Amino acid sequence: MPARVIYLTRSWPRLSQTFVVNEVLALERRGVDLEVHAMAPSGEEVRQPQVDRVRRPVRYTTDAAPPADHALVAARWPQRYDATSRFAGEQPGLSSGYANATTRQCFEHAVQLAARCLRLEADGIRVTHLHAHFAHDPALVALLHHRLTGLTYSITAHARDLYQIPPENLRTRVASATSVLTCCRANVDYLDAHLEPSVAERVRVVHHGIDLEQFTPRSHPAGERVPRVVSVGRLVEKKGFPDLLRACAALAPDRPFRLTVLGDGPLRPALEAQRTALGLDGVVDFEGEHDSSVVVETMRAADVFALTPYVTTDGDRDGVPNVVVEAMAAGLPVVATEVGGVGEAVTHGHDGLLCAPRDVAAIAANLGELLADPARRQEMGRRARATVEASFDVDRAAEQLVDVFSLAARPRAHYEAFLGAIDPARMPVGEGGGDCVVLDAKFEPGRPATVLYRHATRLVHATVEPSGVTVEEFPTDPALPTLPAVLDPAVLGPALAGAIGDPDAERVEARLRLLRYRPGRRATVEVTLGGGPAQGRYVAKVYHDGAKAAAVAAEGAALVGRPSRAPLLLAPVVAHLPDLAVVAQAWVEGVPLTDADAPRAAAALAVLHGLSVPAGRPRPVDRELRRFVSRSMAIRSVDPEAGEPLLELAERLHSTQAPPGPASLVHGDCKPSQFLACGDDVAILDLDHCGVADPASDVGTFVATLRQQAIRSNPSDPCAADATEPTARAFVDAYRDAVAPEPEGTFAARVDFYVAVALMRKALRAFARSPLSDEPRLVAADARRGLDTPWRNQHVLG
Repeated sequence: MPARVIYLTRSWPRLSQTFVVNEVLALERRGVDLEVHAMAPSGEEVRQPQVDRVRRPVRYTTDAAPPADHALVAARWPQRYDATSRFAGEQPGLSSGYANATTRQCFEHAVQLAARCLRLEADGIRVTHLHAHFAHDPALVALLHHRLTGLTYSITAHARDLYQIPPENLRTRVASATSVLTCCRANVDYLDAHLEPSVAERVRVVHHGIDLEQFTPRSHPAGERVPRVVSVGRLVEKKGFPDLLRACAALAPDRPFRLTVLGDGPLRPALEAQRTALGLDGVVDFEGEHDSSVVVETMRAADVFALTPYVTTDGDRDGVPNVVVEAMAAGLPVVATEVGGVGEAVTHGHDGLLCAPRDVAAIAANLGELLADPARRQEMGRRARATVEASFDVDRAAEQLVDVFSLAARPRAHYEAFLGAIDPARMPVGEGGGDCVVLDAKFEPGRPATVLYRHATRLVHATVEPSGVTVEEFPTDPALPTLPAVLDPAVLGPALAGAIGDPDAERVEARLRLLRYRPGRRATVEVTLGGGPAQGRYVAKVYHDGAKAAAVAAEGAALVGRPSRAPLLLAPVVAHLPDLAVVAQAWVEGVPLTDADAPRAAAALAVLHGLSVPAGRPRPVDRELRRFVSRSMAIRSVDPEAGEPLLELAERLHSTQAPPGPASLVHGDCKPSQFLACGDDVAILDLDHCGVADPASDVGTFVATLRQQAIRSNPSDPCAADATEPTARAFVDAYRDAVAPEPEGTFAARVDFYVAVALMRKALRAFARSPLSDEPRLVAADARRGLDTPWRNQHVLG
């Protein structure tokens, strides 16, 4: 079936957006079957001549989809249609900031695009991806279309459409995008500061490309002529034309030149009045807006290009102004202010002269310097052309976009490869699987997947990517480069003994036993040292990098150093081995707690929460809730049946206001297996996840783990988790008895919320381990049941 990409923009054709039509034409030259959609006609009388070269007629959507489109989409995806319609209705603020359409209107546009995809499918054409050019309305439509159809999407963000969108809305729009493209490094820095790291890593710079055959230099005949300066742009505040006029006024009395301004806009009357007031009527010409053919000829007749933008009080600004790149391609040196990405195109002193925005004196000095030196103008102009040829070729930019569109198709292929790696009939080790057993697995869309096998007597792990499967035999693990050395008793034993303080460490004998191994993430080893001051048993954990090990060691040492009291017992950190990325703790002798010991575990947890907080990591729940939505949408894109219930729960939690509560030290992964009975005391293990959060989050995780274990034991019983309520009640009651009392119902409401949060987390992890099992769906269903009827009303907290 032929594949097509939908390319969505806000309006078409826009005279000031030559980069958009140039991009479309370049993609078509690359063989991309592109269908351009616009949310509205531009309404402009003047348009670029190259618009007529776009192969397929542009299609327009409207603010109200026809009833037939709604019926078609609802019939094909009834659950998605209802959920997306409800989402749009409940999120009116998602369209706040710079926008021309409301959230509901954007939903109407998304419905029309979804209906178009279905009609193309009926004609034998499959739409494989949607690209939204601009982060305001088009990006919101792309998000809603993704929620309706599951189709992947990418976004290009530029200037006003990026900076005038509230950060929370921006995060929502881009969370599920396969790629976020932008025109300059300054925009990347802004996105890095406002996006989750997992999303920010999908941001990439793709410079506007221009048609190098359209914009070409022309040499001027030698001899006396009045130098010509040209400026091109919309006559709006951010372009800074008043500053350029004031700079011209400072130069005009002493130096002959002409300035031609191409462009129109709301500030034209004011600028023409300013020109007269400054005595520049015979120097500056405002010639209105023209298509690119006039722009080309005007630039080729000029000697210098000037543009003096700045950041307005409402945040509006330029990225890399396309006219700057066009002027450079025409062989003009540039005088400009360094705003946004201007400095990425123009190098001061090489192919132009830059200064700070709003500095009229510096603008005048730079302009005067080039007007006075024809030879320097020509040399800078040659360098400017070379810069554009190297970095701003439209065909090279189109190649990067084709790569983005191709990457968008990879998640499903990645998922299929992972399913093959855990399928007994297709495992990449053994003969068709044979005596091979999967011990551990992890799949997360957008990241390399891992599978750990036991094959006969060997441990083998596979890294699964869309491009193929790489198999390594334990202990070789590229992501844990020190692991082979750590598992060598002759290396780890002396290193650990020496760090503990044994002066004769080289003679120490060590026995090692692998306790746990997570490919690419961590390994845990029991170490027994014989003889000397370091004699004894220890737990050594090897991490994927030294920085992580150093952070765990510092936090663990700080935590154990805090004054504590019974019944809490914490294993001290005895050594940090930076060369091996290892942290070692003393071995804790104890036995696992039974259900009857739940009150003891609660009492120990209450003591942990009461410790003074070291320089720990904040664990804001709102950040985790955003990740839930992002991960669930990614899962739905590769497995709609599994992803739909996860996304429904994630969105419900995200829209729920987290009950306010205190902040304290928390364990971060508080489950029954983390507690050991040690005589009268209780040890709490695995403090790697410690941070600062609501202590009710630990209580909720403990209760959620009990419920998940019951679901695993009896998956056919939809109420299996209710059998854990007596143990949960004993744990919660004991915890409340051990801490300062709170207003009635406050703690219970917080625990209910965090039980659901923990179950959501566990459902996502269950999918990562075993995507074809029922566990993710069952755990998510239990969380939804708890939100509908809080379990404190089901006899627990009463």
